[in-house]
Amino acid sequence: MEAKKRKSSLYIALMDARKAFDILWHLGLLREMHKTGLEGNNWLFFENWYTELTSKVKWKGELSHQIIEQQGVRQGGIWSPSAYKIFVNSLLTTFEEENQIGATIGSIYCGIPTVADDVTLITTDPYELQTMLDIQSSFCKQEQIRNK
Repeated sequence: MEAKKRKSSLYIALMDARKAFDILWHLGLLREMHKTGLEGNNWLFFENWYTELTSKVKWKGELSHQIIEQQGVRQGGIWSPSAYKIFVNSLLTTFEEENQIGATIGSIYCGIPTVADDVTLITTDPYELQTMLDIQSSFCKQEQIRNK
């Protein structure tokens, strides 16, 4: 609405991480959880959960041996979208606090709305959108995320 009032264009890029929940990097998630200030028993709970996570595969009525999972969060798990948001929080912070790029409504920053693994980049400047795409691409390479 603000862009419409000012008669300026909005430039938007919709990003969807490929198999985001399947390939979420556990050590990266734990690092980001630690950055949020998670400590003590809560930290130990998640550290144990993600360093000792195992699964078995059932095939033709037979169960496999235990497989240690080194990446991913449970599909459909209540915690999974929150875990992914924590994982990408440093990307969100980069836009809002460090680079201060992206759209605002008044003084409220809204340049990178995110729902689970869906990220939207919004700005009123096409060159700024390219900068946002470059930052997002660099983050994805660093954190082992591939976009669709």
